[in-house]
Amino acid sequence: MCFSVVIPLYNKQQHIHQCITSVLNQSFKNFEVLVIDDASSDRSVEIVRSFDDTRIKILSRENPGRGGYAARNFGAMHACTDWLTFLDADDYWLPHHLEEVRLAIAKFPDVPLFFTGFEKIGKKTERICSSSMKDLTAPEAMQYLSEKDIFHINAVAIKRETFTQSGGFFEDRGWLRGGDSELWPRLLANAKRVVLVPEVTAVWDIRNSGITVKNFDTSMEHPALISFSENNIINQGKRFRRFQHIFAVRKQLMWDAKAPAGTRPIWKSAMFFLQGPITIRTTKEFIRLVRRSVSLRSRR
Repeated sequence: MCFSVVIPLYNKQQHIHQCITSVLNQSFKNFEVLVIDDASSDRSVEIVRSFDDTRIKILSRENPGRGGYAARNFGAMHACTDWLTFLDADDYWLPHHLEEVRLAIAKFPDVPLFFTGFEKIGKKTERICSSSMKDLTAPEAMQYLSEKDIFHINAVAIKRETFTQSGGFFEDRGWLRGGDSELWPRLLANAKRVVLVPEVTAVWDIRNSGITVKNFDTSMEHPALISFSENNIINQGKRFRRFQHIFAVRKQLMWDAKAPAGTRPIWKSAMFFLQGPITIRTTKEFIRLVRRSVSLRSRR
Protein backbone atom coordinates (compact mmCIF):
# COMPACT_ATOMS: atom_id res chain seq x y z
CA MET A 1 0.00 0.00 0.00
CA CYS A 2 1.15 3.52 -0.80
CA PHE A 3 -0.32 6.99 -0.21
CA SER A 4 -0.11 10.23 -2.16
CA VAL A 5 0.18 13.24 0.15
CA VAL A 6 -1.03 16.39 -1.62
CA ILE A 7 0.11 19.69 -0.09
CA PRO A 8 -1.08 22.94 -1.73
CA LEU A 9 1.50 25.66 -1.11
CA TYR A 10 1.13 29.41 -1.35
CA ASN A 11 3.41 31.70 0.67
CA LYS A 12 3.73 29.54 3.78
CA GLN A 13 7.44 29.93 4.48
CA GLN A 14 6.83 30.10 8.24
CA HIS A 15 5.02 26.76 8.38
CA ILE A 16 5.97 24.53 5.45
CA HIS A 17 9.08 23.07 7.14
CA GLN A 18 7.00 21.78 10.05
CA CYS A 19 4.39 20.46 7.64
CA ILE A 20 6.86 18.50 5.47
CA THR A 21 8.76 17.25 8.52
CA SER A 22 5.56 15.84 10.00
CA VAL A 23 5.02 13.82 6.83
CA LEU A 24 8.58 12.53 6.66
CA ASN A 25 8.35 11.51 10.33
CA GLN A 26 5.43 9.16 9.70
CA SER A 27 5.88 5.69 11.14
CA PHE A 28 4.46 4.32 7.87
CA LYS A 29 7.00 5.22 5.21
CA ASN A 30 5.44 4.20 1.90
CA PHE A 31 4.20 7.44 0.39
CA GLU A 32 4.88 10.17 -2.14
CA VAL A 33 4.65 13.87 -1.32
CA LEU A 34 3.22 16.16 -4.00
CA VAL A 35 3.82 19.80 -3.11
CA ILE A 36 1.78 22.01 -5.42
CA ASP A 37 3.40 25.43 -5.62
CA ASP A 38 0.59 27.87 -6.34
CA ALA A 39 2.90 30.65 -7.58
CA SER A 40 4.42 31.42 -4.18
CA SER A 41 6.43 34.63 -3.97
CA ASP A 42 8.24 33.95 -0.68
CA ARG A 43 10.83 31.28 0.31
CA SER A 44 8.30 28.44 0.56
CA VAL A 45 9.55 26.45 -2.43
CA GLU A 46 13.18 27.01 -1.47
CA ILE A 47 12.44 25.49 1.93
CA VAL A 48 10.78 22.45 0.35
CA ARG A 49 13.80 21.96 -1.93
CA SER A 50 16.07 21.89 1.14
CA PHE A 51 14.68 18.44 2.03
CA ASP A 52 16.81 15.66 0.61
CA ASP A 53 14.13 13.04 0.03
CA THR A 54 13.26 11.51 -3.32
CA ARG A 55 9.63 10.99 -2.24
CA ILE A 56 9.06 14.76 -2.46
CA LYS A 57 7.95 16.16 -5.81
CA ILE A 58 7.30 19.84 -6.48
CA LEU A 59 4.67 20.66 -9.10
CA SER A 60 4.12 24.27 -10.10
CA ARG A 61 1.10 26.25 -11.22
CA GLU A 62 1.50 29.68 -12.82
CA ASN A 63 -1.54 31.33 -11.25
CA PRO A 64 -2.63 30.88 -7.62
CA GLY A 65 -6.14 29.56 -7.12
CA ARG A 66 -8.43 30.76 -4.34
CA GLY A 67 -8.71 28.37 -1.42
CA GLY A 68 -6.14 25.92 -2.78
CA TYR A 69 -8.86 23.86 -4.47
CA ALA A 70 -7.30 23.90 -7.94
CA ALA A 71 -3.92 22.97 -6.43
CA ARG A 72 -5.45 19.95 -4.69
CA ASN A 73 -7.13 18.82 -7.89
CA PHE A 74 -3.84 19.28 -9.74
CA GLY A 75 -2.03 17.15 -7.17
CA ALA A 76 -4.69 14.44 -7.30
CA MET A 77 -4.40 14.36 -11.09
CA HIS A 78 -0.64 13.72 -10.84
CA ALA A 79 -0.82 11.18 -8.01
CA CYS A 80 0.82 7.82 -8.66
CA THR A 81 -1.01 5.83 -5.97
CA ASP A 82 -4.56 4.63 -5.37
CA TRP A 83 -5.00 6.55 -2.10
CA LEU A 84 -5.13 10.34 -1.76
CA THR A 85 -4.45 12.25 1.41
CA PHE A 86 -4.27 16.01 1.85
CA LEU A 87 -2.40 18.27 4.23
CA ASP A 88 -2.52 22.06 4.33
CA ALA A 89 0.90 23.70 4.29
CA ASP A 90 0.32 25.47 7.62
CA ASP A 91 -0.82 22.33 9.48
CA TYR A 92 0.78 19.00 10.37
CA TRP A 93 0.25 15.33 11.14
CA LEU A 94 1.13 13.33 14.20
CA PRO A 95 3.63 10.50 13.50
CA HIS A 96 1.02 7.71 13.46
CA HIS A 97 -1.43 9.30 11.00
CA LEU A 98 -0.75 7.19 7.91
CA GLU A 99 -0.28 4.04 9.99
CA GLU A 100 -3.72 4.42 11.56
CA VAL A 101 -5.25 4.96 8.12
CA ARG A 102 -3.41 1.91 6.76
CA LEU A 103 -4.71 -0.28 9.60
CA ALA A 104 -8.27 0.94 9.05
CA ILE A 105 -8.07 0.25 5.31
CA ALA A 106 -6.81 -3.25 6.04
CA LYS A 107 -9.80 -3.81 8.33
CA PHE A 108 -12.32 -2.38 5.84
CA PRO A 109 -10.79 -3.08 2.41
CA ASP A 110 -14.01 -2.39 0.49
CA VAL A 111 -14.52 1.12 1.90
CA PRO A 112 -13.10 3.98 -0.24
CA LEU A 113 -13.32 6.84 2.29
CA PHE A 114 -11.76 7.27 5.74
CA PHE A 115 -11.49 10.08 8.28
CA THR A 116 -9.34 10.12 11.39
CA GLY A 117 -9.85 12.41 14.36
CA PHE A 118 -8.18 15.79 14.39
CA GLU A 119 -7.12 18.50 16.79
CA LYS A 120 -8.32 22.06 16.22
CA ILE A 121 -6.08 24.72 17.71
CA GLY A 122 -7.39 28.27 18.04
CA LYS A 123 -8.22 30.33 21.09
CA LYS A 124 -8.67 26.95 22.70
CA THR A 125 -7.75 23.42 21.69
CA GLU A 126 -10.48 20.96 20.73
CA ARG A 127 -10.11 17.28 19.85
CA ILE A 128 -12.74 16.22 17.33
CA CYS A 129 -13.07 12.49 16.82
CA SER A 130 -15.42 9.55 16.85
CA SER A 131 -15.83 7.69 20.14
CA SER A 132 -14.99 4.42 18.38
CA MET A 133 -14.29 2.93 14.95
CA LYS A 134 -17.46 3.38 12.91
CA ASP A 135 -18.39 1.96 9.51
CA LEU A 136 -21.21 4.21 8.31
CA THR A 137 -23.50 4.33 5.32
CA ALA A 138 -23.71 7.63 3.44
CA PRO A 139 -27.00 8.70 5.12
CA GLU A 140 -25.64 7.79 8.56
CA ALA A 141 -22.50 9.83 7.94
CA MET A 142 -24.56 12.72 6.59
CA GLN A 143 -26.52 12.73 9.82
CA TYR A 144 -23.29 12.99 11.84
CA LEU A 145 -22.12 15.80 9.57
CA SER A 146 -25.40 17.66 9.92
CA GLU A 147 -24.74 17.93 13.64
CA LYS A 148 -21.00 18.70 13.80
CA ASP A 149 -17.97 19.16 11.56
CA ILE A 150 -16.43 15.75 12.16
CA PHE A 151 -14.56 15.75 8.82
CA HIS A 152 -11.44 17.73 7.99
CA ILE A 153 -9.28 17.89 4.88
CA ASN A 154 -6.11 17.06 6.87
CA ALA A 155 -7.75 13.90 8.22
CA VAL A 156 -9.18 12.32 5.06
CA ALA A 157 -7.98 9.38 2.95
CA ILE A 158 -9.84 8.86 -0.33
CA LYS A 159 -9.59 6.24 -3.01
CA ARG A 160 -8.41 8.22 -6.04
CA GLU A 161 -11.15 6.71 -8.21
CA THR A 162 -13.82 7.88 -5.75
CA PHE A 163 -12.36 11.38 -5.65
CA THR A 164 -12.41 11.55 -9.45
CA GLN A 165 -15.95 10.20 -9.74
CA SER A 166 -17.11 12.78 -7.20
CA GLY A 167 -15.80 15.59 -9.38
CA GLY A 168 -13.04 16.73 -7.04
CA PHE A 169 -13.07 20.25 -5.63
CA PHE A 170 -15.09 22.86 -7.49
CA GLU A 171 -12.17 25.09 -8.34
CA ASP A 172 -13.84 27.57 -10.70
CA ARG A 173 -16.38 29.09 -8.29
CA GLY A 174 -14.05 31.67 -6.74
CA TRP A 175 -14.57 30.29 -3.23
CA LEU A 176 -11.95 31.16 -0.64
CA ARG A 177 -13.55 29.01 2.06
CA GLY A 178 -16.19 26.31 2.32
CA GLY A 179 -15.13 24.22 -0.67
CA ASP A 180 -14.09 21.33 1.57
CA SER A 181 -17.51 21.23 3.21
CA GLU A 182 -19.18 21.35 -0.18
CA LEU A 183 -17.19 18.30 -1.28
CA TRP A 184 -18.08 16.03 1.66
CA PRO A 185 -21.69 15.22 0.63
CA ARG A 186 -20.57 14.48 -2.94
CA LEU A 187 -17.84 12.17 -1.65
CA LEU A 188 -20.28 10.37 0.63
CA ALA A 189 -22.78 9.95 -2.19
CA ASN A 190 -20.14 8.26 -4.36
CA ALA A 191 -18.36 6.30 -1.64
CA LYS A 192 -21.62 4.88 -0.18
CA ARG A 193 -19.70 4.05 3.01
CA VAL A 194 -17.16 5.83 5.20
CA VAL A 195 -15.10 4.70 8.18
CA LEU A 196 -14.42 7.03 11.10
CA VAL A 197 -11.11 6.26 12.83
CA PRO A 198 -11.24 7.38 16.48
CA GLU A 199 -7.53 8.19 16.85
CA VAL A 200 -6.58 11.86 16.65
CA THR A 201 -3.78 12.01 14.10
CA ALA A 202 -4.00 15.41 12.35
CA VAL A 203 -3.67 18.98 13.59
CA TRP A 204 -5.53 21.98 12.21
CA ASP A 205 -4.04 25.19 13.58
CA ILE A 206 -6.45 27.94 12.60
CA ARG A 207 -4.06 30.55 13.98
CA ASN A 208 -1.85 29.92 10.93
CA SER A 209 -4.53 30.07 8.25
CA GLY A 210 -4.52 33.83 7.77
CA ILE A 211 -8.23 33.71 6.97
CA THR A 212 -10.50 35.92 9.06
CA VAL A 213 -13.93 37.47 8.63
CA LYS A 214 -12.09 40.52 7.31
CA ASN A 215 -10.69 38.83 4.23
CA PHE A 216 -13.45 36.52 3.08
CA ASP A 217 -17.00 37.34 2.22
CA THR A 218 -19.26 35.92 4.92
CA SER A 219 -22.23 37.72 3.39
CA MET A 220 -22.29 35.31 0.44
CA GLU A 221 -24.01 31.95 0.45
CA HIS A 222 -21.98 29.06 1.81
CA PRO A 223 -20.75 26.59 -0.85
CA ALA A 224 -22.59 23.74 0.91
CA LEU A 225 -25.83 25.69 0.60
CA ILE A 226 -25.16 26.53 -3.04
CA SER A 227 -24.49 22.87 -3.83
CA PHE A 228 -27.70 21.76 -2.12
CA SER A 229 -29.69 24.40 -4.04
CA GLU A 230 -28.18 23.25 -7.32
CA ASN A 231 -29.08 19.64 -6.47
CA ASN A 232 -25.57 18.43 -7.35
CA ILE A 233 -26.32 15.07 -5.70
CA ILE A 234 -29.15 12.93 -7.02
CA ASN A 235 -30.68 9.55 -6.23
CA GLN A 236 -29.51 9.44 -2.61
CA GLY A 237 -32.87 9.03 -0.95
CA LYS A 238 -34.92 11.25 1.35
CA ARG A 239 -32.85 10.59 4.48
CA PHE A 240 -29.57 11.66 2.88
CA ARG A 241 -31.24 14.71 1.34
CA ARG A 242 -32.82 15.71 4.64
CA PHE A 243 -29.52 15.67 6.53
CA GLN A 244 -27.68 17.35 3.66
CA HIS A 245 -30.28 20.11 3.93
CA ILE A 246 -29.63 20.58 7.66
CA PHE A 247 -25.87 20.44 7.07
CA ALA A 248 -26.11 23.23 4.47
CA VAL A 249 -28.28 25.36 6.76
CA ARG A 250 -25.89 24.81 9.68
CA LYS A 251 -22.87 25.88 7.62
CA GLN A 252 -24.72 28.98 6.40
CA LEU A 253 -25.80 29.95 9.90
CA MET A 254 -22.20 29.68 11.05
CA TRP A 255 -21.29 32.21 8.36
CA ASP A 256 -24.28 34.36 9.31
CA ALA A 257 -22.93 34.55 12.85
CA LYS A 258 -19.56 35.81 11.57
CA ALA A 259 -20.87 38.25 8.97
CA PRO A 260 -20.71 41.99 9.75
CA ALA A 261 -23.98 43.30 11.15
CA GLY A 262 -26.53 43.98 8.44
CA THR A 263 -24.73 42.15 5.60
CA ARG A 264 -26.68 38.92 5.75
CA PRO A 265 -29.72 38.75 8.03
CA ILE A 266 -30.45 35.33 9.51
CA TRP A 267 -33.96 35.37 8.05
CA LYS A 268 -32.41 34.59 4.65
CA SER A 269 -31.24 31.24 6.01
CA ALA A 270 -34.71 30.71 7.43
CA MET A 271 -36.16 31.16 3.96
CA PHE A 272 -33.69 28.61 2.61
CA PHE A 273 -34.68 26.16 5.35
CA LEU A 274 -38.31 26.40 4.30
CA GLN A 275 -37.36 25.36 0.75
CA GLY A 276 -36.02 21.96 1.84
CA PRO A 277 -37.56 18.77 3.24
CA ILE A 278 -39.05 19.73 6.62
CA THR A 279 -39.76 17.35 9.49
CA ILE A 280 -40.30 17.85 13.21
CA ARG A 281 -36.71 16.77 13.82
CA THR A 282 -35.19 19.12 11.26
CA THR A 283 -37.34 21.99 12.52
CA LYS A 284 -36.11 21.48 16.08
CA GLU A 285 -32.54 21.31 14.81
CA PHE A 286 -33.01 24.50 12.80
CA ILE A 287 -34.34 26.36 15.84
CA ARG A 288 -31.32 25.20 17.84
CA LEU A 289 -28.94 26.36 15.12
CA VAL A 290 -30.63 29.78 14.84
CA ARG A 291 -30.37 30.30 18.60
CA ARG A 292 -26.68 29.39 18.49
CA SER A 293 -26.04 31.72 15.56
CA VAL A 294 -27.84 34.63 17.27
CA SER A 295 -25.87 33.94 20.46
CA LEU A 296 -22.54 33.94 18.62
CA ARG A 297 -23.39 37.17 16.79
CA SER A 298 -24.41 38.90 20.04
CA ARG A 299 -21.03 38.09 21.61
CA ARG A 300 -19.08 39.87 18.89
